[in-house]
Order: sequence, then C-alpha cells, then structure tokens
Amino acid sequence: MARPGLWLCWLVLAFGLMNVYGPRPDEVLRQGGPLAQPASVLETVLNLQRGGRDIERYFAYANALLGRPCVAKYIQLTDEAKDVATSAVGDTLTPSRPLRPWRDFSVEYPPGMLIPIALPALFTANFDAYFLLFSLEMEAVLTLAVALAARTAEALTPGGGRRALGLSIALTAALGCVAVRRYDACVALAIAAVVYGMATRRPIVACVALAIGVALKGVPLLMAPALLFWFAARRDWRALAVGAASAALCLGAVVVAYAAIAGPHALDLYRYHGGRPLQLETPYAGVLLLLAPRLPDLFSVTYSYGSDNLASAAEPWLRTIASLLEIVALIVIYAVAYLRIRRAADDRERFTAAVWAFSAVLVAFMSLGKVFSPQYLIWLLPLGAIAGAAPGGRSRWRLVAANGLTQAEFPFLYGFALGDYPALAPLFGLVIVARALALWSWIAEPIRQRGR
Repeated sequence: MARPGLWLCWLVLAFGLMNVYGPRPDEVLRQGGPLAQPASVLETVLNLQRGGRDIERYFAYANALLGRPCVAKYIQLTDEAKDVATSAVGDTLTPSRPLRPWRDFSVEYPPGMLIPIALPALFTANFDAYFLLFSLEMEAVLTLAVALAARTAEALTPGGGRRALGLSIALTAALGCVAVRRYDACVALAIAAVVYGMATRRPIVACVALAIGVALKGVPLLMAPALLFWFAARRDWRALAVGAASAALCLGAVVVAYAAIAGPHALDLYRYHGGRPLQLETPYAGVLLLLAPRLPDLFSVTYSYGSDNLASAAEPWLRTIASLLEIVALIVIYAVAYLRIRRAADDRERFTAAVWAFSAVLVAFMSLGKVFSPQYLIWLLPLGAIAGAAPGGRSRWRLVAANGLTQAEFPFLYGFALGDYPALAPLFGLVIVARALALWSWIAEPIRQRGR
C-alpha cells in the first residue's frame, strides 16, 4: 500500500472510528435504559467507547477557569476561594468570578495541561460539543505526533516512514479510544518532537520539546539523562549549551507562571501525588486480583484521588516496594543507556540507543510505580513507531500486544470486573500482569539481540 493509502487509513481511524461512540451514561439512565443491562452488545460497546470520565473533569476545570457553572464534584475549593460567592444547585457550582487553578481549586495536573483542556471550552459551553471538540483536538495532535515519527523514521532509513506510519495505525487501533480521550496525546507530540529534533540535528527543537513535555505531564523529565548522554557522546557541546539554555528558559517561564498563579498552593500538586495509594491497574494489584478467588478478604477497592485504588493491609508495603523497584530500575536503565550510547559505533546507533532509553524509563515509570493509567501507553506511540520501523525490529508487535491488552482492560474489563461481574476480577488481574510483561519483553528484546 502506498503512503497516501496508509494516511487515508490513519485518517479514517483517528477522525472516523474514534468518533463513533454512544450517549453519555446519564443520558442512557434518563431515557430509562439501565446502563448495566443495555439493549444490545453494540450499545454496550458504543457506551464504553466514550472512554471514561476524564473529559468531564477537564470540562469542569475549563469552566471554572472561565467563571462558568461547573460540575461541583470535580472542583475542590481551597481556603483562598472560601470567600468567593458561589451558588450550588444540585451537582452544579456557579462561581461569581473565574477561579484560579491550584490557588482557588485543586488541580492534580502540571500547568501545561491548561492550554489543551481550555481551548475547546472557548468555543462552547455545552459538554457534548466540548467532548467532540476535545477529541478532535487530540486526534489532530496525535496525527502531528505520528507525522513527526514517520519523518524521523524516514530520515534514519529509506522506507522507514512507511513502516512507522503502518505501525502507528496498529498501535493506535490496539490502544483504542483512550488514545484521543486524554490530553496525553500532547505529551506524545512533545516526545515525538524530541526525537525528531535529535534525528534532524535541531538541538533547540529537541530540548524545548522536552521542556514542554515536562510542563504538560512532568514524567518526560525522566528522559533528560538519556538526552544528556546522547549530546555528550556526540561531543557537540555548543548544541548542548544552546539546547539546554532554550529548555531552561522555556521551563523557567512555566515555573514562574505556575508559582505566581498557585501562590501558597504551589507544592500541593506534589503532596497530592506523593500521598496517592496503589492504583488498581498496577501489576501489584493485578497479582492480588489473581488471588482474589482464594483469598476474598485480602483486599478491597476504594475510590480516591480520582481513581480506584487498593485497600489492604499489604498496600503500604506494596507501595514501598513499588517506589524501590522504580528507583532501582531507573538507575539500571540509565547505566545501560550510558554504556550503549557511549560505545555506539555511529550516530545512528547512538540515536537508536537513546530511543531505547526513552522507552525504557517510561516503561519503568508506568509499570513499576504505584499508578498505571491506560493513557500512559499514549506516550510510547511515537517511540514505538520509530523503533519498530528499523529493519529487523521483531519486538514491535509486543508493544502492539501491550496496547491491545490495555484496551481489553480499559474500557472493557474494567467496568464489568468492578461492577456486576466480579467473577471477571481474576481475568482483569491476568490482563494487567500480562500487559506489564509484554512491555518489559518489548524493552528487553534489543538488549537480548545485542548480546547474541
């Protein structure tokens, strides 16, 4: 299939199939159709394709920023906002003025996320319209990320762009609707721009893109050591200095703006994530879910911090183990990455080693930490497409498998296993554990091949 044909497939997937979904759950209930017993399998699938309630939270935050009525359960007012005259009718909060994020109400995301979530709200105050506009925005952003990944792969290997595009289609289809229902598509674009800047010798693009990724989510900061190793191995100190200065200027402006807006609540974001318990979608919880039939009193599920979490006597120990494993894994990955990048025979091999390091640190963060949300897999889309485009990249389908397992877990198994079908809990746990193993198998394969 020619490249135009592949792009047509991508457009049909991203802007067509991703926008086929059912009505809101509250609409189904209002019409008298119980969500737990839909009229057909098709209705169930379409309802699940909405991809969760994160967009509802984004919409509430955007409306609070604009001083509009918003869903009260998503807006936790701080002490600074107690004197703001508000009215509440049912689940709706109407502020008397625009609310300041972090200072007036709690926000668990870094400051960069405000732009993508607020942009669609500038055009509509209707949730259904916002849902569509936000999805279209993320579809456009993800398309840019895929385009950069394809161009990067083509710059490395003739024909690599076609393979990267084809793999992007497979990875996105396997991951499903969550790929365009979270603002993490913006993080994927930032990561794609980092590797594009590296491949095309644009240090400012690479470093500023990394700074933007950090402002959006924070986690891309884990990629910084590997990027530094790459610059050092090339001995391009001028490029490193210019890139680092540009990134520092960009990130410094974000930090100053954040501190000015958040004020005394600037550290609340870090306290929030520091206090989060073990999420139900982590491999640790997956193992306990597998044991649930034999040990029904081993744990329970509680909702807090915007997610379903593990409540168990073992939870504090597991959380400590998760933190230790994550730190150890990152140290090992940085050591291996340093050696691989330093000993690389040429620029292409150095670049490949750096892309592996980026992928490995992200996999370590998401699979060994105390939180593993399905949208994290979006970050790996451009990296997986670029790595898989190289000739002989046999491990590419392991990432596709991990994405497919993620879609099976959320949105499909998640609601059923925690709802009316608890007998599915062991299967839910098995899928979670299998996903982590697939990710680590994908990361380990290049090392195994190099050792042969």
